[in-house]
Amino acid sequence: MKRKIIGILVCMLLIVTAVPVTGQIKEIFIGENNDFSENTDAIISPLSDNRWTKTFGGKDYDIGRSIQQTSDNGYIIVGSTKTYGVGDTDIWLIKTDVNGNEEWNNTFGGSKTDYGCDVEQTTDGGYIIVGRESYNNCWLIKTDVNGNKEWDKKFLKWELYRVHQTTDEGFIMVGETAISPPQDYDILLLKVDKDGNEMWNKTFGGSGYEVGSSVVQTSDGGYILTGGRYLIKTDGNGLEEWILEFDSNMEGRDVLQNSDGGYTVAGFKGNWPTNMTGWMIITNSNGEILYSKKYRGLFTSNRPNSIYQTSDGGYIMTGESNRKFPGGPFPMKLWLAKTDKFGRLIWSKRYGREYEYGAKVQQTIDGGYIVVGGTNFFGQGSVDVWLIKTDKFGITKQQIIYTLFLRFLEQHPNMFPILRQLLEL
Repeated sequence: MKRKIIGILVCMLLIVTAVPVTGQIKEIFIGENNDFSENTDAIISPLSDNRWTKTFGGKDYDIGRSIQQTSDNGYIIVGSTKTYGVGDTDIWLIKTDVNGNEEWNNTFGGSKTDYGCDVEQTTDGGYIIVGRESYNNCWLIKTDVNGNKEWDKKFLKWELYRVHQTTDEGFIMVGETAISPPQDYDILLLKVDKDGNEMWNKTFGGSGYEVGSSVVQTSDGGYILTGGRYLIKTDGNGLEEWILEFDSNMEGRDVLQNSDGGYTVAGFKGNWPTNMTGWMIITNSNGEILYSKKYRGLFTSNRPNSIYQTSDGGYIMTGESNRKFPGGPFPMKLWLAKTDKFGRLIWSKRYGREYEYGAKVQQTIDGGYIVVGGTNFFGQGSVDVWLIKTDKFGITKQQIIYTLFLRFLEQHPNMFPILRQLLEL
């Protein structure tokens, strides 16, 4: 039904607008103060082959947690595998070329359960991985450019989920520490040197369950982190400078520093998985809220897990989305959404058949997007690592008609409000 609606409208629009299918196309983006400005940079033809999907895994449970485009334009992925390795579940590191074809992979683990949470390419061309060894133990692994372990460090009774290399070539991590489990967990911020030796750690939070989800180093040498109901800014030694507290039922999932020096945090409120509302908050450099947006369709429930600022000043988010029709729950699908610089939704898409989710998203050098997560339908096993490469409209196949229709909606953001709700745009 959705395709029929789009087809009818596109035929009408083509008669009026006569949009060409190939060649350089001028596209309209929302600019400052709700004006419109033309932009012809990074134009991608709808006939190009920069869209594809890949799965990695075997007969068992294998999943992707983090991805980054590497200096050779390929991709580095970290996640977990039950199919390969030596333990119950092992950390899984996968390197691909620019087209998503595997170049090599490596596993790290022992006899128990080990999870890979985040990966980043380091200044020497190698990789830093943070994960979990068994339960309540953090595992930090440094590899060379080919994924061979150079050193590793373990931190007992802590779980850390995100890692970033800092300007001193050390690393900053965020996660949780159990004070009196399972009732009281605090956000943990941990700084180590370039060899993984602890320099300092700080904890944040009140009574109850508080988990740090994301951290980045800021332009002043400090750190911005989110987790639970907090957005926290610290100095370079982890000392709190200010804190923004959300409503009690809101949870921050990912944070970044904007090109203007402010901050953007994405998260969700409500109950997972069928009653979630995604949200975005944009602040200035002092943590004062400038804009806030909610993302919830008439028939969908959305949770963002990752956010990235795009070259046009807007944002791309990925996570998971669930239908809310009577008779549910319905299968969870991977969710990808593009907004302008104020957080206003430009388009929103769902991918998958059964249970799929998006863990991390990044804009690629060609202006498209790369997403990693998991799929329960595609691939070989119960769950496989799912790698999705889209163009700038979030399209993975040769959907020329749909691409033209999205271009028209981008040029006329106030038209067809009811149709936008039905199509979740």
